[in-house]
Amino acid sequence: LHADILIAPHHGSGGSCTRPFLRAVAPGAVIISCSGGRRGPPVKTLRKFEQLGIPVWRTDVNGVITVTSDGRKVTVRGTARARR
Repeated sequence: LHADILIAPHHGSGGSCTRPFLRAVAPGAVIISCSGGRRGPPVKTLRKFEQLGIPVWRTDVNGVITVTSDGRKVTVRGTARARR
C-alpha cells in the first residue's frame, strides 16, 4: 500500500489519518481540502504529518492545488503563495 499523493480523508480530521495508516501508505505529500480557521485540520493532525516528514498542501493556504506527473516524477503546485 503506497501513494505518491494522499488526499486526506475527512478533511484531515484527527481520526482519519492514524500513524499506522500514514506509515503504510507512506505518501510523498498530502493534500487537505479545507476552509481554514476553526474548520481547518486539527493541529494534532498537522503535527503528525510534520513528524512523519510528509509535506502538506492545504486549499485554505495554497489555493487551487495541481498535481502533475511525467510518469516518473510527481509535482505539486498551489496557486497561492504561502509560507510552508
